[in-house]
Amino acid sequence: MAIAGNTHSPNAPGQMETAVVTIEQRLKQCGGFGPGFDFVRIVLAFAVLLWHAVAITKGSSDPAKDSFIWPFAFAILPMFFALSGFLVTGSALRLPLKEYVLNRSFRIIPALGVDIFFSALILGPIITVFALSNYFTDRQFFVYFANIIGWIHYKLPGVFLGNPLPGIVNGALWTVPYEIACYVIMSAMIWVGIIRRWTYVLGSVLLITGVAMLLHSIGFRTGFAMADKLLTFALFSKGASLVPCFLAGSAIYLMQHFIPFSGRIAALVGAGLVACGMFAPNIWFDSPIFIALTVLPLSYLVVWLGLVKLPKIPFFDRGDYSYGVYLYHFPILQLLQLLFGFAIWWQLSLAAIIPVTLFAMFSWHSIEKPVLKQRKRFSLVGARIASEDMEKQRKSGKTVAAATTQEGRSS
Repeated sequence: MAIAGNTHSPNAPGQMETAVVTIEQRLKQCGGFGPGFDFVRIVLAFAVLLWHAVAITKGSSDPAKDSFIWPFAFAILPMFFALSGFLVTGSALRLPLKEYVLNRSFRIIPALGVDIFFSALILGPIITVFALSNYFTDRQFFVYFANIIGWIHYKLPGVFLGNPLPGIVNGALWTVPYEIACYVIMSAMIWVGIIRRWTYVLGSVLLITGVAMLLHSIGFRTGFAMADKLLTFALFSKGASLVPCFLAGSAIYLMQHFIPFSGRIAALVGAGLVACGMFAPNIWFDSPIFIALTVLPLSYLVVWLGLVKLPKIPFFDRGDYSYGVYLYHFPILQLLQLLFGFAIWWQLSLAAIIPVTLFAMFSWHSIEKPVLKQRKRFSLVGARIASEDMEKQRKSGKTVAAATTQEGRSS
């Protein structure tokens, strides 16, 4: 197979073999900026909102698991993490460890912190059924702030107790520990110097999924409660696909020079999801075997979509609102459910779109974007890179601001 350029087929002299465009070449064609990434991120974020609207109106997402859409719902978060792995690997290759950790911390923690403080200090006191003196002295109030460091707590005292999904303030936060784990693993790879070695990154994907399949097949347990909790968290929980998908996205970035940019491969993955929805029993989707088989295909699909020219969504092309949508949608859905008692998930979803979008816009323009600008003051490397970008812009007459923002705001 020809990876790049035109070659003559030995069986048909004089005929030109079709050139195969690689992901690297496609990125160069797009000026280093995937034109579909913004579209994909916002669609995935609102897909999470739709899924949680089902759980909030019904009290559980189990009814949807029996429908043909379940494989697509399963794919949402793995694709999110694969996209993140692909996008942040560029900065991981360029930045020293300290600057990389600073970069990721500035991207994730401020907006997350504002979401936690908003829920605990504004939303909670307004709607709690407890007396405020009891609310502010309850243990649940204090431990809720541990969400900022990835120790997840879902409840605030007396909040949302009467909803179909009772007491859950922000059920979307369960992915935060996995996100932190992804950045810790990547930081470790930078530290030991293997981040540029795609064989190690891809090997880690195969190792994690392979160990999960093996231990699941033999029913392995350590017999120690804490160790078994960690084992479940890493290999057998509903988030077991997230870290492998993040690493798979990173591996695709590192292997971009020989992975083809192929619509046929992407279509095959999509057809596989449709087939699973139509014929596969839903018990598959929590299986380590199914996870292992889908990590690389789903990661490829989301990267391919990001490199396709997809349409701009009105009002969503002014910033990256996906992180804000993800952070704020759950408490807003719960609040609307409390106020209006929706019985149908799509009605709740429609009611939530505007307030969630407004909160996401506020988060981006008032918190995330200003922090991304300020972080350069704390990083000499970041300042030097910004200076180099400005010099390139001045020489070429082309703007690189969009590409810089794209990489910086990836999550």
